Parts: sequence; C-alpha cells; structure tokens
Amino acid sequence: MVSGQLNRKRRSSHEPPARKLIRRWRFECAVVLLALLGGVLGYLGFLRYGTAGGEVRSPLDLLYLTAQLFTLESGAVKPPVPWQLELARVLAPLATATALLAAMARIFADRVEMLRLARYRWHVVVCGLGRKGYQLVKEFRAVRWRVVAIESDEENNWTEACRDLGAIVLVADATDASVLAKARVVRAGHVIAVCGDDGANIEIAVRCHQLAGQARTHWQNRVKRFLPRPWRRAGPNVRCHVQIVDLQLSDLFRRHAVCNNLDPHFSAEILNIYENSSRLALMDHPLDGEGIPWNDNRAVHLVIVGFGRMGQSLALQAARMGHYANGKRLRLTAIDRDATKRNRVFTNRYPQFGQVCDFEVIEGESDDPELQGQIVDLADAPETLTTLAVCLDDDSEALMCALDILHKLSGLPTQFLVRMTDEAGLASLLEGAVDGSGQPVNVNTFDASESVVTLEMLLKHELDRLAQSIHDDFRENRRKEGRPETDKSMQPWDTLCSDFRDSNRQQADHIPVKLRAIGCRTERSGSSEPNGRSTFRFSGEADEVEILARMEHARWCAERLLAGWTYGPAPKNVAKKTHPDLVDWEDLSDQIKEYDREFVRLIPDLLESVDQRIVRCRPTS
Repeated sequence: MVSGQLNRKRRSSHEPPARKLIRRWRFECAVVLLALLGGVLGYLGFLRYGTAGGEVRSPLDLLYLTAQLFTLESGAVKPPVPWQLELARVLAPLATATALLAAMARIFADRVEMLRLARYRWHVVVCGLGRKGYQLVKEFRAVRWRVVAIESDEENNWTEACRDLGAIVLVADATDASVLAKARVVRAGHVIAVCGDDGANIEIAVRCHQLAGQARTHWQNRVKRFLPRPWRRAGPNVRCHVQIVDLQLSDLFRRHAVCNNLDPHFSAEILNIYENSSRLALMDHPLDGEGIPWNDNRAVHLVIVGFGRMGQSLALQAARMGHYANGKRLRLTAIDRDATKRNRVFTNRYPQFGQVCDFEVIEGESDDPELQGQIVDLADAPETLTTLAVCLDDDSEALMCALDILHKLSGLPTQFLVRMTDEAGLASLLEGAVDGSGQPVNVNTFDASESVVTLEMLLKHELDRLAQSIHDDFRENRRKEGRPETDKSMQPWDTLCSDFRDSNRQQADHIPVKLRAIGCRTERSGSSEPNGRSTFRFSGEADEVEILARMEHARWCAERLLAGWTYGPAPKNVAKKTHPDLVDWEDLSDQIKEYDREFVRLIPDLLESVDQRIVRCRPTS
C-alpha cells in the first residue's frame, strides 16, 4: 500500500505544467469557467427572451443585462423564461459566490492553516526545507502523516512543492520558540531539524526540550488533576531528530542533558547523513565479503580515498564492525591531499583509534598517477580482502579518480565503492565498468541523498526492533542477577540514554558479520516459531559459540575504546571512563566470558523476535 502511494506521488511530480497550474489555481479556474458559461448562457437567454417578446435590444444592452446577473439585479423577468436564461440565473451568482470564497480563502489562508494546525496531534514537524527536508516531507505525506514544515527563506524552491503535497508551511525562523509553539511541537510525534547549520539544529532541539517541559508542567498542574486516574499518565511526547554533520559537535551533543534526558515524554536523537551512508554502505557491501571463517588467513583491508567527513564516518563504522573470527585486525588506509592535518584532528577526537585497527594515512592528490599506482599495490597485497572506497566530495572528481584506478587494476578481486550524491547522474557512468584487462569489476555507488535520508533510516524501525529486543533481554538477565532498576543501563528503551541505544544498535549491526563467519545468513521468516523460539542450533555448539563470543568481546572493546574508555581496575568508573574488562579474551573472568556466550546463544531467538531466521549457506569449516 505504501509503495503504491509513493508511486502515485512520483507520478504527480512529473505531471504536465498546464495540469499542475490548473491544480494549484483550481478555485480560480472554477470561477472563470462558471463566469464564462453563465455569461454566454445569459447573453443567449436575454436575446431569446427579447425576441419572443417582440423587443429588439442592442448587443451592449444584452451585455449589460448579462453582467447584472452576477449581482442579482437583472434576473427578475416574467415567464416564460428561456432555459438558457434560467440556467444563467443560477450559474452567474454561483460564480460570484465562488469568487468571493476564493478571495476570502486567499486572504485568510494563514488563519485557515492555523485552524487546521490547532487540531493536529502526533504530526511531523520538519525544520528546514532543503533537499533532505523535502524528501522527508514527501515520504511522510506518502504514508498520510500530517506534516508541518518550517522554512525561513521565502524564496525557497521547495515551499510550494511541500504545499502541493498537502503540508502546512510556516515561513519563519525555526529556532524561535514562538514559531515552534505555533507548529505545536509539544503535540507532535516527531520533530526533525535538518537545517543547513548544525548550531541551528541543536538550538531547535533545546527549544523543543524547553517547550515540552513547560507543557508537561502545565498538564500536571492544571489539567491532569481533573482527569480520571487511568488517563493521568498521558501527556505531550516529543521525539526530536537532530541533524549534526560535524563529528565533534555530535560527540558533544551526545553528552548534553537534552540528549541524555530520561523523561519518557521527550527524546532527542542525532541524525547524521554520513553515519547513515557509511552504515548502509557496509551493510550492503560488507568488507568481509561472504565471511571470514576462524581458519581463514586473509586480513580485511579498507582503503579510503578522501578523508573528509564521509571518509571519516566510513572509517569509524568499519572500525566498529571490523572484528572477524580469525582474530586479524582490520587494516585501514586513508589517502587525502590534507591527510596529515585531517588525521591530527581525527585522532584528537578518537585518540584510541589505533588500538582498534591498523591505521595508516598517506598524503597526496587523488589524480597523481604515482599515488594511484600505490593504491593498486595495496589492492594486490597477498592474503588480503581489499575494498577501495572513493569518498571525495566532488562527484566528477570522484568519478575520474575511480576510472583512473580501475584502468590500472588487472584482474584483482577487489570491491570498489564510490561515493556519489546523485545516483542518476554521473554514477550511471560506472555501470558495467571494467578494469585494465577488460574484466568486469564490482563497482557500487553509495550516499545518494534520496536513499540515505529516508523515513525508514530516520525512524530506524527495523534496526530498533532488533536493538530493543537485545536491550530487553539484557535487562531481564541483569535483573535476575540483582542489578538495581535505578542503573542507567537498566532503563526502558523509551527512557534509555542515546549512548546505550547506540550500543545496542551497534551490537545488532554486527550480528550479520558473526553469522557470515560460520557460513550463515538471515532471511525473513514466513511465520514465527512456536513460543517465539528458533529451531536453529549452532553446529559444534561449544566451538561456534566460543568463536562468536570472542568476536562479540572484540566488538565491545572497540565500541568502548572509540567512546573514550580506557582500562582501569574494578569496579568500572563512569566519570573517568575506565573499565576492567577492556582486556584480551584470555584475560577476562569466566563470568564476563559467559555474558558474551549468553548473548551468542540468544541470537537465533532475538532474530526470531523480529521475524527473521538463520539459514546456513555453506558447511561449517
């Protein structure tokens, strides 16, 4: 049903200009049509009426009498009345009334929109109508969500397009608390801040947090006491999605009180297009290919050309996911014209990045033939599974760099990723690409804006289902051990702070890597297993569980190290970010090892809870 609605919206966006103009000015068109029809019929009616009565009237007299029909001044005539005049006496006043209604609608359009907005609840507020904002408005409207868009630029090209989709558009500053109140953010289901400035987006989130707090206080003090007891828990709920492109600002905001708010009526989450892009790219095109078994001697190598925001996000995502059954560390090489400077900034933000993977930077121009030859040598390294990712900001430069490197490759089993912002433009030139020997090459593009900023990626429905299932299972097991409910990690999903949510999401993301290591994959299950339990069993139970438990511990260590944690004696110190379990698998206590084994054993049931099942695609090594 949703896809059908989306198809209808796509067709409507390509309709002829004349039809689109008529649809936009439909009231005016109706007035003109009624006026023409009433005028012609009135002229003919008066002509026939005069002829039948023996009166001869001039054309000007007839036109004058016809014009008076629109003001109800000339229609009072004695029967018999010709049918043309009879019909004109109805159509002409109707045209006048329609014109008055259309004029009033234009004059009081803002008032009408405010009346509509006053009835909105659980709607969507989109702040910033760039390409991403419009894409989100279009997707939400396609599934019939009510949408309010806020844009400060009156000349913005997307405002009329959003109005055509049925959204209410407020031309105002979205960082103004009064404007957000006017958009009724405290009654909204989602507030999405996708302005071009990170600071403005953060300010919108802070304002929404303040408004939600004020509305909740009003609810508790003035309204709640008059309601029946079962209704008293109800109140305004705001889920705010904040686009933050800068990695340093993103880290700072994660630690802000707005982002770590424990109030079930407000939550803030970071929306980062580069993070979403890199996550999609590595899920669709995994670095380990069909999987790295425990007895595989190959190492995984990611070569990134262009270490800007996209390249850094791809490196971070690879470092979080690149933990394989053979225990070999991910090798990562970053190439950029300002590699030294960008590496200094990057390692300052993530000082322990080198402990997670083998990291190297090379400075040089992407179009330098000598450097391109060096890239080919990296791809030709023995016992290495290499992925080349071109992450340059300019599409044409990225295309030329990719083609130059492809022509120098010769029969190497290398995966090729190219960042393109428009999948229908220059990206199409990479289809059917071949290397220097004429062999086809596995070239894939990623980061097409319309595929990154989507309703599904924004709401994370599928990912959050698995992540929430992981968290619920964690709470249940820790509760049995006596961990207090006041512990931050024991909070329900809706009140869980963003760090713990992201941790669960990263754990969910790594499950396909684990399954590929033992020759398995997931598929949509046709129906749930009895009692919600999966029939899948690990073969050689102890061996496979042990392998995957080691992978899980390595992944967890990388997650903690990248978040700024270091090793420290027990107990863990949250303020100083020290943890006693940041050690090798062999040095872990049996209790902590059993935690990882426990999670691995539960993977089939966790997947079954989100309607997925595990199938084997190759025999166990």
